[in-house]
Amino acid sequence: VASPTALAAWKHKRAVRVAVRREEDTAMIGKRHPILGEYRLAIGTGEDSPDNRGKITGMQTSFWLDGGNTYDASFVVMDVIQLRCDSAYMVKNYGTRGDVCKTNKASNTAFRSMGMIQAMLVQEDAIERAAHAIGMLAEDVRGKNLYQLGDTTPFGQLLDDCYMGVVWTYLAKHCNFRERLEEVNRFNAANLWRKRGISMIPVKYASGYNLTLLEQTGALVEVYDQDGTVLVRHGGVEMGQGLMTKVAQIAAYELNVPLTFINMSDTDTNVVPNPTSTGASTGTAFSGGAVRDACLKLRRRLEDFCLDLLKENGSVWCQDQHINFWDYPQGWRTPVPQPAPPPEAAPQKPAPKKHVDPVLIWNKIVSLAYVNRVDLSAQVRFKQAGGEAADSGLTFKSPKCTEPVNHFTGFTYSAACTEVEVDVLTGETTVLRSDVMYDVGKSINPAIDVGQVEGGFIQGLGYVLTEDVVFQPDGENKGALNTLNTWTYKPPAASTIPIEFHVDLYPREESSDAPENPYDLLSSKEVGEPPLVLAATAYFAVKHAVLAARRDRGHDEWFDLEAPATVQRVREACLVEADNLKI
Repeated sequence: VASPTALAAWKHKRAVRVAVRREEDTAMIGKRHPILGEYRLAIGTGEDSPDNRGKITGMQTSFWLDGGNTYDASFVVMDVIQLRCDSAYMVKNYGTRGDVCKTNKASNTAFRSMGMIQAMLVQEDAIERAAHAIGMLAEDVRGKNLYQLGDTTPFGQLLDDCYMGVVWTYLAKHCNFRERLEEVNRFNAANLWRKRGISMIPVKYASGYNLTLLEQTGALVEVYDQDGTVLVRHGGVEMGQGLMTKVAQIAAYELNVPLTFINMSDTDTNVVPNPTSTGASTGTAFSGGAVRDACLKLRRRLEDFCLDLLKENGSVWCQDQHINFWDYPQGWRTPVPQPAPPPEAAPQKPAPKKHVDPVLIWNKIVSLAYVNRVDLSAQVRFKQAGGEAADSGLTFKSPKCTEPVNHFTGFTYSAACTEVEVDVLTGETTVLRSDVMYDVGKSINPAIDVGQVEGGFIQGLGYVLTEDVVFQPDGENKGALNTLNTWTYKPPAASTIPIEFHVDLYPREESSDAPENPYDLLSSKEVGEPPLVLAATAYFAVKHAVLAARRDRGHDEWFDLEAPATVQRVREACLVEADNLKI
């Protein structure tokens, strides 16, 4: 879209705007990468020792991405998959490889979770198939192979803050998994044409970009002497994810001023140049980190200014000037008493009340700093610590890494449980209930974070249940995209949302024995991308419901089901034939 627009503008020497209809837009623009996965998994049967039953002793996964007609971001997506698809599981003999296939379709591109949801479906299917083969519950296999504190990932990063197992147990208890599994089994035994399934899956998701040069951004913070308000500018883009609200909270917290004093400016590269793309769930971490550093720089400058005045003029003078913030628990947030207006200035009638920000010690300090020509602005270039290891062109063949490396700035440890009901005759799926226990560390804004988890999870439901991309297989229009709009392409709708939807932020204090990650901003973690991956629970819940239907027709083997699990695919997988419909 950009290239022909730029060409026309250059050719005609004037501004050109291109508006594309949905049909052309959908046909031209790349999408999330389709993936072909292959797996091999070795699992203990318990014949040698009961303790080894369900223990994964080896896993090998191979991935092929459909990159489309150019490579675009495809190799980056593959790098993300390779470094994240170990997910929550500690497997001593672990291997993964991948490649990108160039095809004659529109070039596929980056999308929320960067291929992780596709990789999760492949890996979790390996665990499901292995558990089914030894007659063991997949959730029991998962619980037995979770990463523990002090483990090292296959690519050599030490998990020195891991509490995956505690989150897993916490969710199982709070969503009543065992009791609901028994109820699902009773329902399936009593119903022929409607079946239920339930699935619970953990996710360890790595934070940050897979390129160190991107782990930076800038910020400019300025204070106005007239009223003490603060103007905050940074390189992040607000797109409905609550970035500006969270950054404003960070600025207010670090400057110790009321939130009403903080004004957020729109993103402007004339002011803050060279911003990093607002993606990879780094918006708050990077932009918030830059603003935090700028605010701390300002705060130290103003504190030093006041302490110098204390040395020069004494405490009584500072009290008279109302800058003695050290005498109050609230610091310079403390309101300052204002002198009453002279009698002649008092109005005859009471004036209507209006909101006026209180005058604080902060206001007095700022005004005095301006008079003394103290710089009331601070600009910083923020560099995210951690995650400096090179992540492109990966080739790791050694069974052990000689020393730990940091590919990522940290990890989230989350889990979800989803229960579905399938209409065996039509293939229609109803998501009855989803429970998400999301690890955001210590949330800066729980309302925003819960909303992000909800949105990401529902977007994931669309990917695993309804959003099928269909190309014409033959004929005159062979290769044409048939799913051009919402008449044929089905994004999640109101009916996709779970009837009962529980989203909770994992209470970090439950894992106080695990040290906090020093690279997390104010002990908070990313929240944009990992929730989408947790929607894989719906896909496997559907597979279990379909398996219950297949058992009624004498088929107990684990089976393949292409994602998304659309009504057509679910209906066909249930193996209902005409003879099954006779009375």
